[in-house]
Parts: sequence; structure tokens; C-alpha cells
Amino acid sequence: MTWQLQPIVGLYLVSAVVGVATAAALWRRDHGPGGSALAATLALAGGWALAVALEHAAADLAGKLSAVKAGYVFVALLPVAWVVFAWRFTARPDRIDRRTLAGLSVVPALTVAAVWLSPEVPLFWRDAGVRVVAGTATLDTTYGPWFAVHAAYSYLLLVAGGIAIGRTAVLTIDTHPIRGSAVLAGVLAPAVSNALFLLGAAPAGVDPTPPATVAGGVLLAVAFVRHDLLDGPTAARAFARDTAVTESMEGVLVLTDDGVVTDCNPAAAAAIGVDRDEALGRPFEGVAPGVAEAARAVVDHDGSGGIAFGGGRSVGSADSPGRITRSVDGDKRHYDVSVSDFSRRGLSGRIVTLRDVTDRHRHRRRVGVLNRILRHDLRNEMNVVMGYAEVLESELDRARDGTVPPADGDPGVAANGGDGTEAVERIRESADELLDLSDTVREVGATLDAEGSTTTRLDVAALVRTQADGLEFRSPTPRVTVDSPDEAWVTASDLIDAVFENLLENAVEHSHRETPSVDVTVAVDDADGTVAVTVADDGPGIPQQELATFRADGETALTHSSGLGLWLVIWIVEESGGEVTFDVDETGTAVTVRLPGAEPPS
Repeated sequence: MTWQLQPIVGLYLVSAVVGVATAAALWRRDHGPGGSALAATLALAGGWALAVALEHAAADLAGKLSAVKAGYVFVALLPVAWVVFAWRFTARPDRIDRRTLAGLSVVPALTVAAVWLSPEVPLFWRDAGVRVVAGTATLDTTYGPWFAVHAAYSYLLLVAGGIAIGRTAVLTIDTHPIRGSAVLAGVLAPAVSNALFLLGAAPAGVDPTPPATVAGGVLLAVAFVRHDLLDGPTAARAFARDTAVTESMEGVLVLTDDGVVTDCNPAAAAAIGVDRDEALGRPFEGVAPGVAEAARAVVDHDGSGGIAFGGGRSVGSADSPGRITRSVDGDKRHYDVSVSDFSRRGLSGRIVTLRDVTDRHRHRRRVGVLNRILRHDLRNEMNVVMGYAEVLESELDRARDGTVPPADGDPGVAANGGDGTEAVERIRESADELLDLSDTVREVGATLDAEGSTTTRLDVAALVRTQADGLEFRSPTPRVTVDSPDEAWVTASDLIDAVFENLLENAVEHSHRETPSVDVTVAVDDADGTVAVTVADDGPGIPQQELATFRADGETALTHSSGLGLWLVIWIVEESGGEVTFDVDETGTAVTVRLPGAEPPS
């Protein structure tokens, strides 16, 4: 083997020493989740620089080929170490296990084998020779088919890792400018130098990528060690914050000083009913006028002043200045709007947060309805019990005195035949009513419990047929007809059986006929993918005042004790993602429950 002296060899040798020394120093310290991968990256970059130095120093073909073949061991494995470091640095160590690492190393292993078999087996090189340029011997090769595979795979890993690390650097550069800039420079240094080499902007025969890779690795190592970024959690803060906002169930909009939307997460886009790209760069007032008014009302209520949300009148009240109601995918949703200021490094604006409080609002409404009904029903039934208890007390007093009540005396006594039998019967009936009320309240309590029900898939046609068959044991026995397909699958709350049980019982109980008539129809609507179940009776119909109460969303006072069962129906259907409609005429009442359809089990 013969040698040739070149100044560039010194640069490569220095790079090799610096890379290996930095890797060793990094390995010796408490390097954390990403430190070992960064140390491996630096060591491989140093080995690559050493191999390139030997290639430039060798003057004959055998020496150059040996150096290049040794160098490709480092070149092939370096992208794997880099992407492992990137994933671990961005707090994704769970993505890298032994099986994943082995999978990532398959192509590099095949590359090393192809290099060492070439050019005899023309996979990586078809031929190789020495060309003298300006008095210096350089290696001249013609690449084979595997080189394209190696290049594509290596650049894929390098770009993926660079994007992951660079993204984190960009997200933190405003809060940690020195650290963020160093990280960004560490990523860009090898990328820019390799681009210059590929574009022919570097000196002939000189590849600046190995020294630049070592320099970038050293920048990363210094930045990470100095700021304790290799312990994982610190490195992932920006990524975690970004992920938390993106995946948050709360809507978040970021506004500039003049009220222009600069960012908007998916939850906010859904709440205001616009596509995220449509919202960015537009005035908040133009994107979501109602939300902008609510946000301005919050600012006015807090007295913080500042950013203008556009002209117009503020909305809200002193108790709830930022409460808005919007329709999202056909469902009425309630949001609390909050506004917070931010100011950092010359940037300022406001963050508008939309918190979905629909469940809380719905729970309060239901509790209010339940309280009003219970007060009404309990008061009525207890008044009945107290009244007839007084009648019984009068009867017992007369029985103890041995007196006989006059026929035209106490009307209450006369009405009870003088022996209190009717009073006892009425008290028993009131007790039964209270027991039934207790059972209904228990079912209502299950719907009020956020964890009390789950969504299930069931054949609603089979369910209503079974419940309709059970009516034959009631007295009086009703005439029941069921018109339904063989099966009709829906998704609904696991409390859905209480819906049809209440509707069928109400249809029988409130009929004034000697033989009540109940017609049940199940229909599948292929157009909107829903299933409608209609229970029709021949009773007097639900009073208009009570229907108005249901349609008013429970905000008015209740006067009919029969309403609790129907409220239970409405609430369970709401939890199932369906709707309830009422149709009342002179022939009776038809209640239709519409539920989301589902595919039958395979």
C-alpha cells in the first residue's frame, strides 16, 4: 500500500478524534434515554471520518477500496443510530425495542455485505478504479443497483430523525433561544454540507459531510448535556405541549393583538363549525362571531381590556358571561369560554379556550327536573295519605267511644261507609304510587350517573317484541300489535330497555278503554341510517302543557306527575345519541324513538 499526503486528511483525522472523544465522554456520564444513541451516532461519524481520511491518504486501488469498505460499516449504521436518538429525544422510547432495532438494521447489514462483495459481485459497485486529478489519486467507481436502495433508506431515516428533532427545536426556540438554535444548527449542519456535496458545490473529491456530521453531533451533545436535555422529559416538553393541545377535548384558539386567528386545534374547529385552514389568518370576529362576542364579554367582565374582537355588542351575564350554545353535528353543545393573555419575547396575544360543559349542563337540568317532579309527586301523595289518615283517626275515635256516626254527619265518614275501608285502600294506593316512583327514580339515577351506562349494540326489534309479549299479563289485558322487520340493530345505552318498558306501560295505564289498544312499529331508515320505533296508544293523549315542558328542554315548572317516566325516556334516548318526538291527536298519542342504526354481528 502506498500513501499520499493531502491537507484534507488532517481535517478528517481531527473530526475522527473529536467525534470518538465526544462519544466516549458522553457515554461515561449519566446519558439518559437519548444519550447512548447520540454517543453511538458520534462514534459512527468519527469512524466514518477516519475511514475517509485513510481513503484520501491511500494512493493505490487496494488501499482505497479497503478504507471505503471499512467506512461503509459506519455509513450504513449511522442513520439507524440517528433515528433512534431522534425518537428517544422526542420522548418516544417505546417505539424502539430490540425487535424494532433489529428491523431497522436489516438494510444496513445487507449494505455492508454488498459493499464487501463488490465489485466482484456487482451489487454496490460494478467496477472501481483510481483516477488522478491535479496530481492526487482519487477513487472512481460505478455504482450498482443496491446503492440506490442504500441511499434511499439512509436518507429516509436521516430526514425522519432530522424533522423530529428540528421540530422540537423550532417549538422551543422562543423560550430557549440559545438551546433551540444550537439544536437546530446540529441538525442542519450535516444536511447542508451533504446538499453542497451532492450539488457539486464542494471541492472536487472532497466530501464535507463527515466533518459536518461530527460538528453537528458535538453541538447537540453540548446543548443537551448543558441543559440536561438527555433525561427525556425536558426534551419532550414542547412535543408534549403540542400534542396535549392538539389532542385536547377543549377547543383552543390563539389570536394576535388585533384578533386574527393564528392557531386552532381540532376541538375548536369543530366547536366553531369551520375547517382549521379556513380559520387561520382570518379575524376572529369573522370566523366565529358568537364565540368572539362571548370572549369579549369575558374580557369586559374581568375588566382586563386589551385585544379587540371586532365591533358589536357583548353577550352573556354577570354570572356566566362566557357561556355559549352551538350546534355541532346536529347536537346542541354548551361551552364555557375563557380568555388568557400571553406575552413573550415581543409576541403577545390571547388564547381563547372553549370548554365543553354539555354534560354538566345536561346533568343540572335533569337534576332540576327530577327535584321538581319529586316535590310535586311526593307532596300530592303525602297529602292524600295525611287526609285519609285523619279520616281513619276519626273512625278509630268513634269506635273507642262506641258512638255511631250519623248518616248525614261527617261527610268523610259517610263516604267511607263508616268503617274506614276506602281510606285504607286509598292509603295503600298512594303507597304503591310512591313505590313505583321510587323504582323510576332509581332508573333515573342510573341515567344521571355519568358512569352508569355504556353504549351497546342490540336488536331493538327483538327487544320490543319481547316487551310487548309481556303486556298480556297486565290487567286489563291490552290488544297489542307489533309491525317490525325480523331484526333491526341499533347502538344505544344499556338502559334502553327501560325506554320501551315505560312507553308500553304508559300506553296501557293511561287508556280509558276497557281493552287498551297499543300499536308498535319498527322501521329502518336506510337514508339516514337510523331505526325508528313508534309506540301508539288510544288514550286521551299527553296534555299540551306537559308536551310544551318536554319541548322547552325542562326549563319550565312541571304540573303533571306522569312526566317522570317520559323524562326517563327522553334522557336515555339522548344518552344513546337518538331523539324522541311526540304526535298527539284525537285518536291518542304516538311516541317515536329514533336511534342510530348499527351493523348486525357477523
